[in-house]
Amino acid sequence: DELRAMWRMFIPDFRILCLAESPSHEAMWCHYGSQYTGAVFEFRCIEKLDSAWFMAKPVKYPAMEPDVYTAEGWARILTMPHEKAVRTILDISTYTESQDWSYEKEWRITSFKRPNDTGNFTDYKFHPEELAAIYLGPMITSEDSDKLCKLAQKYPKVSVWNVAIGMDREFKFKKHS
Repeated sequence: DELRAMWRMFIPDFRILCLAESPSHEAMWCHYGSQYTGAVFEFRCIEKLDSAWFMAKPVKYPAMEPDVYTAEGWARILTMPHEKAVRTILDISTYTESQDWSYEKEWRITSFKRPNDTGNFTDYKFHPEELAAIYLGPMITSEDSDKLCKLAQKYPKVSVWNVAIGMDREFKFKKHS
């Protein structure tokens, strides 16, 4: 109960950015791309800019349940030094999912609420050269598409793609003109 209470207090200050490996993952478009009406942003890691994207860690989809799901696992965690136990719990809670979700091939970056942030999310800036591409969903409205294309003009190295679902149910990518 103490751990649950601590977790509930912790969550509002915790931030998780979820990333996918590919812009052509149908389920990700459905789940996170607003039922194909949204857009996907592709970012590039640039060493000289010390890109935050280098911090991304892959989500694990273990066959065996992680330690927090078993009495033996909790016994191991509770015998660790306090800092290591907290890191272990945080790592399991943040970077593991059930094997049922393995098709997502997800990566995550974690951070914490900044002192002046309000609400449950934080907007972080990125360098204009880090934005590599914008993929416009198959069912995006023309109004949203126009707004994103106008915003894309501010980014020197971005390419914009229209995404369509072909007769073979595969995604088709066509450079936006």
